[in-house]
Amino acid sequence: MKIGTKIADARKKQNLTQEQLAELIGVTRQSISRWESNLAYPEIEKIVQLVEILKINCDYLLRDDYNESGEKIVVKEVYIRDNSYINALLLTYLTFIPLFGIIFGINSLKAIKVNKYNNLKKIAIAGLVFSSIFGLGMLVIMILAPIYNW
Repeated sequence: MKIGTKIADARKKQNLTQEQLAELIGVTRQSISRWESNLAYPEIEKIVQLVEILKINCDYLLRDDYNESGEKIVVKEVYIRDNSYINALLLTYLTFIPLFGIIFGINSLKAIKVNKYNNLKKIAIAGLVFSSIFGLGMLVIMILAPIYNW
């Protein structure tokens, strides 16, 4: 709020006209009108008189971060993270890793049944187990992440 608006509001709260306030301060009514219209600013001596007559705080009159009783207004900023893009990318990536592992394991087991690659049996089973455990772990994380704001 601008100084002129604050002066006008305080004057009206004190039930004073522009003429009455002008007489008390020792200026013309036009000066008060210019101050309240934000066309001019009062001199420092006049500001001191305004504060006393209108019963307002000097900090309130001159600054925007003080209220009428002279208390500093504290504005708290709230920062909200938006991880939706990163979460979607991570989810996609981590979903396909176990999926490819399972597909690889199943294809390896099919090849073992045909007896083409007998030495792949341990690797295929290990791949299936790892992919399944990893996939279940990722599923748990995906369920818990929104709950705990990860």
